[in-house]
Amino acid sequence: MKVLQVANGFPPASVVGVEQYTHTLARALSQHHEVYVFCAERTPDRREYALINEEMDDLAVRRVVNNFRDVAGFEDLYVNPKIERLFEEYVDQVRPDLIHFQHCIGLSATLPHLAARWGIPFVITLHDYWYICPTVKLLTNELTRCPGPHQGADCRQCFGPAFDIWTRLHRIPFYDTLWARLVPRLLHRQVLRLLKSSRRFTKPQTTGAPETSRFTRRMQAMQAVLGAAPWLLAPSRFVRDVYKAYGVPEDRISVLPLGLDTARWANQPESADTPQVRFGYFGSLQAAKGIDFLVRAFVRLEGEQVELLVYGAGKPDEPFAERVRQTQDARIRFLGRYDNSRLPELMARVDVVVIPSIWHETFSIVAREALLARLPVIASAVGALPEVIVDNANGLLVPPSDEDALHQAMARLVDDRYLLTRLKPSAAAVIDIHDHVNELEHIYKDLKRTRTYVVPR
Repeated sequence: MKVLQVANGFPPASVVGVEQYTHTLARALSQHHEVYVFCAERTPDRREYALINEEMDDLAVRRVVNNFRDVAGFEDLYVNPKIERLFEEYVDQVRPDLIHFQHCIGLSATLPHLAARWGIPFVITLHDYWYICPTVKLLTNELTRCPGPHQGADCRQCFGPAFDIWTRLHRIPFYDTLWARLVPRLLHRQVLRLLKSSRRFTKPQTTGAPETSRFTRRMQAMQAVLGAAPWLLAPSRFVRDVYKAYGVPEDRISVLPLGLDTARWANQPESADTPQVRFGYFGSLQAAKGIDFLVRAFVRLEGEQVELLVYGAGKPDEPFAERVRQTQDARIRFLGRYDNSRLPELMARVDVVVIPSIWHETFSIVAREALLARLPVIASAVGALPEVIVDNANGLLVPPSDEDALHQAMARLVDDRYLLTRLKPSAAAVIDIHDHVNELEHIYKDLKRTRTYVVPR
């Protein structure tokens, strides 16, 4: 079977959750199928819509450069006719039997419509909340959970006049490259705030209707995309329930947890036996991940018998990440970006993995990697995390954004080494990628046989 995987990025350029999973899945599928990858790539130094064709791990990969320089309005963030044409050309060249849409952000939300129009069976995996929320995470600017536009949320809080200013500046040739290299991001944001307050750059709004309508149009467009899909896959029960509330019929969405390459954990290095309790954080340094709460909670721990290893980085010159890194505590080591292939080795250096997320995690690959490393996890009780981390069984759950609760959970493991030993988890909850592929193959075959997709009008 010829299978085309469509994603928002792909290694080595991008190695976070969706991209990492897509790579692992494509490699496993390629053992029995002909697999192709069509993905976006953000590279400011390359020409917009340049095509990069390459072979990677025996996979044919076509990358489309999209730096969002054509964004002149809100709709351009999720509908891109130029990428539609490039996708059409690639599909005509490859002629896949089935298309699996992992993510269309950075490409165009309309690509599944094209697959339906051409009569190609397809499936969409709902890795996050992008089909509901323009910012993906369903969080307000105050980092509280947003109910979503379908439940009355005001998206103007995130995409108001400042976004309109950004679209004008972003279209200036070499704007991204010059500002990234010559102007610190903190100063960049100060300039945006000044422009936002200027009447010359900010169009007055006489009514809220035009602002509101563009978010309503986006919601309707995304609901139409999901409505055209013959099958939707959610990586967790939590995600399934969120999309059911968004209007997706229950009989059109299935829960299929993601598979991991468990074989690379077969020879997990032995952890060094030290008197310290070593906490580890693996992920990006961004506010939604709660890293600042973790750092503050850790600093309150007493004594020298604790250490915090932070693996990951924020965007270059991002003020939030820089503030976190400036924490004055010799027991905290900021170790920067890490190669995911070295994760078994890196996790062998810690005793506990901490996932202090504020946003409602949709799956959490890191949590499962910790289980494969036989490490207990302290995690926020949000989103899908409680589906894999069971309180007082393989870890400890704490309320999100609760620095005191996080501090107390860490202190418990420092003071009670027996509890630390008792929480050693089993990897039984982790699905191997080959078992995952077996499940997907049944879905693929059913889609090819029944072809129950809906052609959009």
